[in-house]
Amino acid sequence: MKQLIPALRQHCQVQVVDSYVEDIGGLFNRAKVYLYDSAEYWAQQKVSEGFGLQPLEAMACGCQVFSSVNGGLSDYLDPGFNCYKIAGYAKEYDVQRILQVLEAPPRPIPTALLEEYRSSNILHRFQIILTEINEFFDHQPQFASPIPALSPLHLTRLRTQQLWMKINKRFLRRR
Repeated sequence: MKQLIPALRQHCQVQVVDSYVEDIGGLFNRAKVYLYDSAEYWAQQKVSEGFGLQPLEAMACGCQVFSSVNGGLSDYLDPGFNCYKIAGYAKEYDVQRILQVLEAPPRPIPTALLEEYRSSNILHRFQIILTEINEFFDHQPQFASPIPALSPLHLTRLRTQQLWMKINKRFLRRR
């Protein structure tokens, strides 16, 4: 934000989205490039990026996406194929690549990528999830022995068993 945005503003119009936008689709439809670099933010928060819906929305509107491709973004962003990697080397390198993309004809986004997130496919998957939840609750009373939870006590037992197996293995090798 503090380096790349000022450098880009010397060459092109840049709009920073740092609050709620009523019509994000309209904004994306007017844009050619969408920069999404959240790696620094999530590292400061000591958590990981979730799915990252905004880059997908931008792609659906025809924007060329530049991203740090951290966390959940790697589930669907694939540098060189449907996006561009950013913040991996130098600010000047990123500026050069962004300006090249602005001048070039847009690279088409694979329709198969977006197809998975269309309403009909989401509703179909949601129906499957609901069916499985219903089946679970229908069958749950029939089974008395649940799988043990990964409680601190259970994890300690597992680690102790693992340590004991290593000790036995070493002891048996020495014999």
